[in-house]
Amino acid sequence: MALLRSLVLAGAIAVAVAGCAGSPLVGPAPSDRQGQTFTGSLTVQGISVPLPPGPWTAGADASTHPDATRIVLTSTHAGVIDRLVYVSVDRTGDTARPFRRCDDPGYLYAADAGSGEVRRCWHIRAISLGTLDDPAASTLALRRSAQAQQLFLPATMIGPRYQFADRHRRIVVEYYWNPDLIAPAPNGAVWLPQDWSRAAVAADPARSAVAARLRDWAADWYADVRAGLRDTGA
Repeated sequence: MALLRSLVLAGAIAVAVAGCAGSPLVGPAPSDRQGQTFTGSLTVQGISVPLPPGPWTAGADASTHPDATRIVLTSTHAGVIDRLVYVSVDRTGDTARPFRRCDDPGYLYAADAGSGEVRRCWHIRAISLGTLDDPAASTLALRRSAQAQQLFLPATMIGPRYQFADRHRRIVVEYYWNPDLIAPAPNGAVWLPQDWSRAAVAADPARSAVAARLRDWAADWYADVRAGLRDTGA
């Protein structure tokens, strides 16, 4: 809890608007959750997803298949998106493919938490929110939500992604923080995804410390995520 409070209350700075200017973005149709505020947890297809402290606002459902649910939730501080939760529950049958990404050389940390019929892994990584020419559907949904609410969206965020899969479904739960708030860049600059690469983090004690704190938090939070999946067998 202390880590979460320190991350959330680190203080807001002006950040670049990534993908939130210009003509309206085309995104997924609104879901029945869009605009709702959640605290404590969120239930998606019978799975209870734990939420860090504070209010979380649901954006549009980024699903592209009727047997898949993809929800983006945001937390804000002084008009800036400071935290992000991304939940994906996929029952389309294509569940093996994502686990090629369990151990990527670009991750800041990776843990393989299971094998056999149920595969589990988690890792710490930085994501791009404003520098990709062909963003994922979830990123488009986030940009659309930020634009609608007139919120500042960082170019990158950092945090853990948990993945669980068996032959019938794939569950992905991700938690990210805005590094512009928890470790402001020198001279008022805005962090970019490449600034949080494995090599860049290893070369900077301050960024290494942030990655280590998130790794420790993620290791503790893993038990809460697993608890929400207790009835699913994952």
